[in-house]
Amino acid sequence: MFVSRKSKSITQSTVMMAFHKALELGSQATGPKKLGTFGASYLYPVFVEIGVIPHRKT
Repeated sequence: MFVSRKSKSITQSTVMMAFHKALELGSQATGPKKLGTFGASYLYPVFVEIGVIPHRKT
């Protein structure tokens, strides 16, 4: 996954690690830092949008 703001990529293994961590945490994943991987700030909203992490109401 390439993010337009950076010239770095988020590898498939990093996405999978973050995905499994998000599944493990579920509703306890209250922000990107809980995922603990590079690119978490980009992956977290994707996981919320596709329903991996439940959307919390503010």
